[in-house]
Amino acid sequence: LGNDPGWRHTNWRNLRLEGIVFAAGTNNTLRITTPISWANVSIDHVIVSNADDLAAAQPHRVALGLSQAQRDQLTQYLLQIEGGVAAPQPTASPTPVPDTPTPTATTAPPLFTIGGSVRHAGSAGGVGGVSISLSGEASHQTSSAASGAYSFADLQAGNWTVHAAKSDPEPPGLSALDASWALQSSIGLRAFSPIQALACDVTGNGSVSALDASHILQRLVGARTSFTAATACGSDWLIAPGDSVSGGSGPVIGSGTCQPAEIAISLDHTVTNTDWQAAAFGDCTLSGGAAATTSSLSAPPRLRHSTRRARRYERIAFVVDGEMQAFDVTLEFDPKKLELVRVRKSAGLGKSLLHSGQPTPGEARIALATATPVEPGQGAILAAVFKRLDSDRTRRDRRSRRRSSGIEVVAATIDERAVDWD
Repeated sequence: LGNDPGWRHTNWRNLRLEGIVFAAGTNNTLRITTPISWANVSIDHVIVSNADDLAAAQPHRVALGLSQAQRDQLTQYLLQIEGGVAAPQPTASPTPVPDTPTPTATTAPPLFTIGGSVRHAGSAGGVGGVSISLSGEASHQTSSAASGAYSFADLQAGNWTVHAAKSDPEPPGLSALDASWALQSSIGLRAFSPIQALACDVTGNGSVSALDASHILQRLVGARTSFTAATACGSDWLIAPGDSVSGGSGPVIGSGTCQPAEIAISLDHTVTNTDWQAAAFGDCTLSGGAAATTSSLSAPPRLRHSTRRARRYERIAFVVDGEMQAFDVTLEFDPKKLELVRVRKSAGLGKSLLHSGQPTPGEARIALATATPVEPGQGAILAAVFKRLDSDRTRRDRRSRRRSSGIEVVAATIDERAVDWD
């Protein structure tokens, strides 16, 4: 198109158009317009590139697409390979790193175990369900297994104290024989071991007396639900440190108060013999439910039942063939027909105690304890008298003096031995 000399042109610019394909061998028209009405557009010349030109220019096009920093790096590289001298580049100063102290290795403090077992003071068998508490650097709680074993692991060295207690609303082993042994101890006929004396002192007054025997019988017949000593100690079982345990103390019982036993340990190694001995309060025989003595009975007790001549009462008498010290019996009857009015023991029993109670309607429990054994041939040792409440009896019933009103013996023991009856 050329440059028209008759005009003065300014603000020349290079305009590159890409991606426009011209048809080979034909006329191609390129029209350039502007939306500005007053502008005068002139074209000095047009350069058309073919495929070879585009291929040769491709590296330069790539270089033009780089950032300025990338171009500078490319320039230095090209100068190096052509033998030129690259401009010196600033070297980053290293960032100072503060000195970090090397941690000093520390050794964890050693940990130890405290363990032991709870054994019955009589049978030496394991006692389970005993609450064991540990106090010292921290507080811990556990219970003895059925075997009596217990342990506390991962303990730091230091001073620790162990306590033990057992809640048991129906402790095993209580019987009239325990009351009998308490009577014998009170008059000097029987000597108790230290733990036996503590277990038998259910009143918590510091000695064994007939009052302890009375409280035991009351517990047996349902007239008493707990013992004073057990309440004071916070445990239905008397628990004391084992005989070979060092650091043990207590329990101290007296005047209705109790200082529970404890075992103090200065722990610097594992201790596995923190043992306890235990017996239920009131278990003077330390039987734990097993027979404390071998019964000398030649025959089971006999139950005699007769009707008094007044025909208003039923009387049950118990006769024991053989020597005995204690007797427990449970009766059942119809409370709509009968009322228990009294229980009497034989006058020939000597120093003895008798208690009876009715824990539920239609149930009577009777417990008898003697300080000295009852000899054979004593006859009736006790009798229970019931009043008949059904007044509308037939003539046939009134004539039958031996007719029973439904009194039944459901359980009987002599000297902690279950016996039969007839």
